[in-house]
Amino acid sequence: MQKYKLTIITLLFFGCFMLFPFKAKSQTNKLQCSFLDSTSFVFSYKSQSGLLLKEYIKNKKSFGKMDLFISCCRDNILAGKAHLAITSYIKPSDLTSPQVLNTASIQASVARAYIKVKYNIDHEYVTFAFDTVHNIERKIRVMYVEAPISKLENKEIYYTLDKDSAAIVNYYKLCNPFDLVEPKPTLDSLSLHSTYVIKSIDEMVVPQFNNEIEFTQVIDPKLAIKTNLLYWAGVIPKVNYRYVTPNIELEYYFLKRFSVNVDGAYTYMAKDNAEQETWAASSIGVEPRIWLKSDNSFSGLYAGVYGLLGSFDVKLNKMSNIGYTGLFNEAGLSLGYYLPLSSRWGIEAGARYGFRKVNSDAYTSIPLKKDHFLYQFSSTSNNFQFTGLRLIVSYRLGTITTNK
Repeated sequence: MQKYKLTIITLLFFGCFMLFPFKAKSQTNKLQCSFLDSTSFVFSYKSQSGLLLKEYIKNKKSFGKMDLFISCCRDNILAGKAHLAITSYIKPSDLTSPQVLNTASIQASVARAYIKVKYNIDHEYVTFAFDTVHNIERKIRVMYVEAPISKLENKEIYYTLDKDSAAIVNYYKLCNPFDLVEPKPTLDSLSLHSTYVIKSIDEMVVPQFNNEIEFTQVIDPKLAIKTNLLYWAGVIPKVNYRYVTPNIELEYYFLKRFSVNVDGAYTYMAKDNAEQETWAASSIGVEPRIWLKSDNSFSGLYAGVYGLLGSFDVKLNKMSNIGYTGLFNEAGLSLGYYLPLSSRWGIEAGARYGFRKVNSDAYTSIPLKKDHFLYQFSSTSNNFQFTGLRLIVSYRLGTITTNK
């Protein structure tokens, strides 16, 4: 009896021990989104540069923290329960310098553009202001504010690429600072509202980017025209002879991750002499596929099932007097990978494994009589094997769009 009690106590002890880490982990995950409403991230710029460099000073660490935080709190922002506030720091002595104000605005705009592209958070959820309290320059702060955007807060960032100082002056009209919250003495406890806020502007110039933005072309494929290079080289599983085999394939794409592939091949070679050496083969197959990715790119891994019908006539007098003619059919599974080389061109590699049934008739040719043959016997073979190897060149048809 004591032995059973000891066993039960031991099991209960280990059960509690195993549950504890999971409970602690659950609490940790919960706390990851329970930051204070003053959570913020500071980024630094080089001199008058408008490039937000990840490896500069402590930017990499700030990017990592911001990525983790916004992934937790993005839903609150999009629901209007919270928002992001971007602040550009300038020294009080630079408040009357149009060049400094313009550069600080461009730096804030770059950070806002990153937030929009990275997290898909539109500008309507982001506010902007200047700060001259902390006597700092070439830094911007992204702050998470756990409150809706008030009517007093500014959401516009205005700037110009015009280098003429006189022209830049017309872009800025500053109001007095809002002293809604008492300013803090340190950078880490910055109060957003103790700032100079842009109120209005006579004209806005949208910046023209050169090499900072990368454009890529993406295709929405509908149909692909393909050919198997291995068949052109005569590489066919379980066949000891190499003859060029012309072939073509068509693939139709639908529902973002499904496609149907149709392939056909034909070759014929005959010597017009007494030996009558012959190689004739043809086939047609159908293969429905499912793609691992569901992003409408139809790239990467795919799997499918296929069926194939074909005929053959082979007589090689260099090896034997006997020829073989007949029909074959196959069914099985396929696996492959598509690698895009451009928006339209790509390479596909794959293999087929399945059940092949071959019905053949053996014959010999009658000497001195062209195209006269003597039937010998019939045979049937059934087996599982690798039935196809694929190295495909593909050209896709569809609508091409340019992404930024």
